[in-house]
Amino acid sequence: MSSGYTARTTVVIGRDGRVARVFPNVRVDGHSDEVLAAVRAAR
Repeated sequence: MSSGYTARTTVVIGRDGRVARVFPNVRVDGHSDEVLAAVRAAR
């Protein structure tokens, strides 16, 4: 039975076009900071 919610996933793509990081089952709290840090690390 479905809970009515959609599982969200964020994918960070590096400059080379390859997947640099995957964040499965995203929660809103603190997620933007975590993604920004991953984007900066992928540079």
